[in-house]
Amino acid sequence: MKKILAVLLATAMLATSFVGCGSKTEPTETADGKAKVKIIGVRGEGFTPFKDVESLKEIEAKSNLEIDWTDWSQVVQKEKLNLTLNSGQLPDAFYGAWSVLTTNDLIKHGSDGLFLDLTPYINADIMPNFTKILDEVPGLRKAITSSSGEIWGLPILDMLDLPTTNDTLVINTEWLAKVGKEMPTTIDELYDVLKAFKAAGDLNGNGKADEVPLTFKYNDGNMGMFSLMGFTGMVMNNKHERLAKKDGKVIFVPETNEYKEYLKYLNKLYSEDLLDIEAFTMNTAAYNAKTQTPEPVAGVISAYAAEHINRQIAGFDTTKPGVYQYVAPLKGKDGVEPVWIPRQNPLNGNIGFIVSAKTKHAEELCRWIDMQYDPITSLQARRGKIGLHIKDEGNNKFSTIKKSDGKNFSFEEKSAFVPIKHGVAFITPGQFEFVDKIKSVQNKVAANEVYGPYLAKEYHDISIMKTLEESEELSYITPDLHTYVDQMTAEFITKGNIDAQWDNYLKQLKKLKSERYVEIYQGIADRG
Repeated sequence: MKKILAVLLATAMLATSFVGCGSKTEPTETADGKAKVKIIGVRGEGFTPFKDVESLKEIEAKSNLEIDWTDWSQVVQKEKLNLTLNSGQLPDAFYGAWSVLTTNDLIKHGSDGLFLDLTPYINADIMPNFTKILDEVPGLRKAITSSSGEIWGLPILDMLDLPTTNDTLVINTEWLAKVGKEMPTTIDELYDVLKAFKAAGDLNGNGKADEVPLTFKYNDGNMGMFSLMGFTGMVMNNKHERLAKKDGKVIFVPETNEYKEYLKYLNKLYSEDLLDIEAFTMNTAAYNAKTQTPEPVAGVISAYAAEHINRQIAGFDTTKPGVYQYVAPLKGKDGVEPVWIPRQNPLNGNIGFIVSAKTKHAEELCRWIDMQYDPITSLQARRGKIGLHIKDEGNNKFSTIKKSDGKNFSFEEKSAFVPIKHGVAFITPGQFEFVDKIKSVQNKVAANEVYGPYLAKEYHDISIMKTLEESEELSYITPDLHTYVDQMTAEFITKGNIDAQWDNYLKQLKKLKSERYVEIYQGIADRG
């Protein structure tokens, strides 16, 4: 009997050691009155542990908290998050950029009572910095507020020089000159250029038949060539929802005649060996290995930015036009004016701070995180320590400090001083300026200038938060619907026979609840 009691006592003691904060068996204050809290942070491999980051230690010293940090690597964070949420043994708070807690996660677990509604703490007394940001950034409060009125997570965003495009199209101008062609301006002219590239043969002069006229990485938001569809006058919002809006009405793009026209064009290219046969099978590493090379092998490439493609080529200089230059959106048949996919930078796209509903120290945690929303603190968390990594030039202007060897400090090097890349911060548009920024004709800013006039004016706003019911129903419909679209997209492009199969394709989309899918997103859009 004594042995049984001993085992039961040991088991009970072990169980209490895993109880989250708020347990009566664990002290919640230090001898000097500071609140003891557990925070789980997410950071990259090779970055300084949060407990050792200089700026976080300074902020902690100014706060009423004593923090017990647990760091998760980005590699294992999703698995660890699921285990933690399912166990119910939550820390006082979760911290860090890209912490895999999406708005859908917030809705689900917030509705289940795991996360604290921060609304009562967001005021000028407890959170003056973040309250000021909410007042200054249009749409931010709505973006982080659930349909039932709670704020379960706080955002991270650097709004300086945000890109406005996803994928771009770049063309090898040296090959253009060799085949005697001008920069294409219509979809038919692009076809003629690609045919000329193929007919010319060994354009890179390496004696190998390794050239491909056109390449892209299917289903990649930045390299997937989704925006090329704009020659039809329509584009989808992105690869995740695949929606468009017309006269305020939500449309599922893969079931439109415009998508059919887009597929027919790509099938024409594929059937004439103008489109890379590996477009549907390459992973990111393989795609980069093919497109970012000293010796070009592709004529036209879908890319995030031209400088990514030109960087490996001899003579690279971002201030000058490179070998690969941007192709402006191409007109369609009968002079149809093109559109391009606008890159959405949702105000709630990166949730960086969540508080457990079980914590006894909500106010102290909110005061602590608000210090990180101070403008200068946020700037340093994103760009580096003033005086070491960046120089204060006065009047909210800054410049970059390089190392003694002329190279930039790496994220890992900066992470000893500030929670660079992974820390909570918010920088509003025009708040700061870097005066040493190089004027580039190849980067994303340059791409914005090329594609900006063509960005679709109507699109589904992905920052509108779903209800729990909408989120759950979409999680049931979306996988099968999108998988079928991907399967048939690849088949239509590589095998053709589009007209003959189109009606059956549309019927199958309806069986997979495409109509309900649109109905749900229309309801979400109507709340916007």
